[in-house]
Amino acid sequence: MNQAETDVWLDVVRCLPPEFIAKESSEMLANYCRHAVSARDLSTMIDRFNPKWLRVDGGLARYEKLMRMRAVESRAMLACARSLRLTSQSRVDPKTAGRARRNGLLPSFYDLEADKDDGWA
Repeated sequence: MNQAETDVWLDVVRCLPPEFIAKESSEMLANYCRHAVSARDLSTMIDRFNPKWLRVDGGLARYEKLMRMRAVESRAMLACARSLRLTSQSRVDPKTAGRARRNGLLPSFYDLEADKDDGWA
């Protein structure tokens, strides 16, 4: 993995208990990191795309291709995240999620970020 992918790997594992990613899942995590960096790089290219280029021959086709490539990378990244159970949905018991949300018991994003600062980061 390159440095950007390694940085994503470290960001992920620092937020998880040590035993969360099993050894046999390490390649799936590596793929998640590759897709995350690819999606981010494509987003940077899209952000830098000058709207004037759309008027040039092939400009719109290039822009559409970048958008499709980012969508493919994002879906692949999400598939890896789901397989690794990294998504928020995979961490909530579906039987109690609705009740907990109604009662205001589920932590907010900001609560989860504060927990990272206190323990795993």
